[in-house]
Amino acid sequence: MTSKVIRTDDGSLTLRHPEVGEAYHSLDGADSETRNKFILPSRLSERLTHGPVNLLDVGFGLGLNCRSALACSGKYPLHIDSLEIEHQALERGLVVCPDDPLILSLLQSGTFESGRNRVQLHLGDLRQTVKSLCQPYDLIFHDPFSPVRNSECWTVEIFAEMYRLLKPDGALLTYSQSKMVRAALHEAGFILHDTEVPAPHRGGTLACKQGTGLEFDPALPLRDPGLNASGHEIRSQREAALRREKEGTSTMHDRTL
Repeated sequence: MTSKVIRTDDGSLTLRHPEVGEAYHSLDGADSETRNKFILPSRLSERLTHGPVNLLDVGFGLGLNCRSALACSGKYPLHIDSLEIEHQALERGLVVCPDDPLILSLLQSGTFESGRNRVQLHLGDLRQTVKSLCQPYDLIFHDPFSPVRNSECWTVEIFAEMYRLLKPDGALLTYSQSKMVRAALHEAGFILHDTEVPAPHRGGTLACKQGTGLEFDPALPLRDPGLNASGHEIRSQREAALRREKEGTSTMHDRTL
């Protein structure tokens, strides 16, 4: 379960997941990634001046997104539902933030309260958890590991569930600008926008239900119709679809010669 602590370029700490092989945060800066890809483009502080905010945090990880969101505490309460696959993630979080009251409370009871703010942890396969949620959310922070390592979290079907849960004026934010991720979001009904992030970070994606979005290159998305396939199965199905598409294009080209 142990993993080496990594000091990122902005001085903040993260870990590399021992099985997945990816760091929990950008090595360019864990704190700055959270601030510039989630907190600032979501306008969370501004939203908390107008009314209570319900936030769905997909991928608790080491708890950085949750802590940063709670630090925006404003006039109105912030309620966070945080989804996490592994119980061990919380224990790893204590390696980076020893004696952190958020993680300690979640380990003990699955909930954390600070003033009027509240965090509820949901452990287990997020695909099954998200189907059981009915709370309309103002914001969704989508922050699992990458589509290559955590494919089940980036499908058309999981984004369709998030579309269902998002308020009409809400927003989903993710660090990814992957073509297949944006294709999945678009097919699920979202309108897409770039998030402008200062260097050295790369931009992310903001997805909403209203307005006019950006144009983007088409791509085949990841699919998981039953919300129960393994990551390997999901990737293999997409690779097979890509082969069929390529063969079909080749056949059409031959017929025109």
